[in-house]
Order: sequence, then C-alpha cells, then structure tokens
Amino acid sequence: MGFFDSLFGATDSKSTTTIKLPDWVDKAGMNNYELAQSVAGRPYQPYKAVPSKPTELIYEVKPDGRVRANMSVYELVQAKMRKKARD
Repeated sequence: MGFFDSLFGATDSKSTTTIKLPDWVDKAGMNNYELAQSVAGRPYQPYKAVPSKPTELIYEVKPDGRVRANMSVYELVQAKMRKKARD
C-alpha cells in the first residue's frame, strides 16, 4: 500500500462485473461471423459497367410518335450519347 492509500484509507479490494448475454444473441453473433468468413473467402469479382447480355428491354418513343421496341439498356445509353453529341 502506498502513502496516499494509507492516508485516505484505500483498501486492496477489487470488484468485477460480468454480463451474460442471452443464447440467441451469442448464436446470432456467431452466424454473422461465419457469414463474414464465407464472404471473405470468395474470389474478387470486378464490377462490369456494361453487362455482356442485357436482359432488360426498354421502349423508346421518338418525337414523331414512332416506338422502337426491344431496345437494350446499352443501346439506349448509346443512342442518348449520340443524341447529345449531335446537339
């Protein structure tokens, strides 16, 4: 015991507090950890800006009222870029 401890009456007692979480919290945490481990183990997959085979189809309405059907997203973007370049 140090000088100040004896002066102010400190004791050598220590206390600890333990918290027991419910089992469902522990299980959810372990499931989350296992999911994170499986994701971390996957190989890197780079983002592809333009899909190789666009499946979404779009209809374009022309100013004169004609409709162009079955236009892919890629074709729509290209058409808009060409239009911007003309303007």
